[in-house]
Amino acid sequence: MTPDPLVASRFFLASSRDRLRTTAAVFLAIGLGLALLPGCAERPPEPPPPPASTPAPPAPVDALGPVAWLEGRWVADGADTTTVETWTREGAALIGRSETTRGGDVVFWEALRIEAKDGALSYAASPLGNAAVPFAVEVRGDGFAASNPDHDFPQLIVYRRDGDGLVAWIGATGQTEGQAAARWAFARR
Repeated sequence: MTPDPLVASRFFLASSRDRLRTTAAVFLAIGLGLALLPGCAERPPEPPPPPASTPAPPAPVDALGPVAWLEGRWVADGADTTTVETWTREGAALIGRSETTRGGDVVFWEALRIEAKDGALSYAASPLGNAAVPFAVEVRGDGFAASNPDHDFPQLIVYRRDGDGLVAWIGATGQTEGQAAARWAFARR
């Protein structure tokens, strides 16, 4: 017996409609199920609005402030020598170089550094390229003193402003400027 083509096409159409309805019902159920799951149908929360005014961060404290005036080129002319100290700022430090000449020849030089660290200032000198010698810095009204009582000499290095100039001297612990082993009067040039 041969199947009736009309019956077969009705069966095919009926089963296609059923399949379509079933597929649509499945997608509807999945969509509803997802919508009912916690968090799936919700929109993400809006970010909070920015505050009306945001305060500016506090200004950084310049720990080099009490010695920043030293920055620049300073020249001390002696009877037969000239000493030049040059200081430049690099971050939280002043980097210096001192050079003494006689008749155009360098007779002495040293690398210098004043650094702000952990709220304190320190001074370091490296004469003739030797290891740096540390000194603790005490700020004074018109300048500062760098001291290291454990160092052989000098134990005390003092810089003070003198009008537009600078006076520097070295000595032993407890000495005054009048007792200084060496003293320089610098002018800014």
